[in-house]
Amino acid sequence: MDGPDATDTDRTRRLRRVAVIAGVTLIVLLVVAVGIYVDVFVILSPMMG
Repeated sequence: MDGPDATDTDRTRRLRRVAVIAGVTLIVLLVVAVGIYVDVFVILSPMMG
């Protein structure tokens, strides 16, 4: 019982991997949403006036 259990290290690695994947996914979704917003604004702004 001196060191951490193997299951704890596996669990933290798995949680860290899930957190990194979730963060990257959120960043990609944010970039895509901003890109769509900018494209729509650029296309529609000349039509508005």
